[in-house]
Amino acid sequence: MSNRESQSQSAGAPAVCVTGAARGALAALIVDDSSYDVDCIVRALQKVGYLPIWWRQVVDADGMKTALEEEAWDVVVSENRMPAFDSFKALAVLDASGVTVPLIMFTGSICRETARAAFRAGAADLIIEDGFRELGRAVSRLPSPRGRGPEGTGRDRTCEC
Repeated sequence: MSNRESQSQSAGAPAVCVTGAARGALAALIVDDSSYDVDCIVRALQKVGYLPIWWRQVVDADGMKTALEEEAWDVVVSENRMPAFDSFKALAVLDASGVTVPLIMFTGSICRETARAAFRAGAADLIIEDGFRELGRAVSRLPSPRGRGPEGTGRDRTCEC
């Protein structure tokens, strides 16, 4: 199944893998209700060399809880504002899960106080939505995810796209 086909699946679908020449593998949990944004996020990560990429899109707290229980993630990328869920709620779900993984918040616009609150709440970085290319750089600046060295995430499974 192609990555584009998988994007039309429900948000609770299994993680998707995209392959190619790689800097290293990356597992990204994407909290967003827009397929367009998810496509931009995946492409931004590919452009800086994160391949293969395992990713999963979730749109609410229940989906995020399930994803955190079922997979090991290197990064969570979260849209700040969605109708029923936002990055602050995503940070709360992440904190309650006990999983240690950085969350990068992205938004169309944000005031200084909200940005400060995001960092106080535990966001690892904040990206303005029209700067998706900055997302790859932000992920590159994060501390190396558990078990990921120069060869990738250290996952035992193979990618079957």
